[in-house]
Amino acid sequence: MQDELLKQSVDECIGALLAPFAETTDLHQLLQRAAGRVGGDAHGKSWSLLPAIVCEAVCGRYDRAVPAAAMVHLLNAAAELFDDVEDADAPDDSLAGRSPATAVNAATALLILSQRAAGQFRRYGVDDATAIQAIEAVNTGYAKACAGQHRDLTVERGSIPDESTYLEITAMKSASTIECACHAGALLGGAGETVIDLFIKYGNRLGMSAQIANDIQGISDGRDILHRRITLPVIFGLNHTGGQS
Repeated sequence: MQDELLKQSVDECIGALLAPFAETTDLHQLLQRAAGRVGGDAHGKSWSLLPAIVCEAVCGRYDRAVPAAAMVHLLNAAAELFDDVEDADAPDDSLAGRSPATAVNAATALLILSQRAAGQFRRYGVDDATAIQAIEAVNTGYAKACAGQHRDLTVERGSIPDESTYLEITAMKSASTIECACHAGALLGGAGETVIDLFIKYGNRLGMSAQIANDIQGISDGRDILHRRITLPVIFGLNHTGGQS
């Protein structure tokens, strides 16, 4: 029941942020669809709820972190749209496949809305100093993810990075977003420095394991092989077989 209330609170916050776009019906629908496709764990729970889950673990209340969860969710939705365009392998029936320009515009709107979410903390009883710390934690994590994405996009075509390089990129590109969500939740819950550091480490390990599990799934279902994506299982296989099939 508590999980349902938490998700409902975050969904309501996101819905209120999307509402001003209702007059532009097609854009509003695109934003709703993008927000609805944000990925989660193996059980279908969105990673975006982590700030509220961690906050509740620290202080017994999740409501203080609802704006942070909404912020993270909207940033994730924007990132997925940008990623589809950047990878240039989106299905033809997807938003990025049909109209990359429209997808970029929708992603830009989601970025703006994520910052509007950051302005909601006072309504949830969070003092300005704590809110600023939480916002900084999230923005720092996603800035790091952009740097990781750049490294991933600029890997020389045809070259195969070693496993340690791939893990470095994964830590920047993927783990940093889950790490910062846990960091923000701990801050909003009023945790001390030691507990905050533990949640940061937890978020990093969780993010790394989630990406590696996703890489394995991509090989198992053939998706990554079809799109010729260089993921950890592919790198391991090529580096340990001399590149032979």
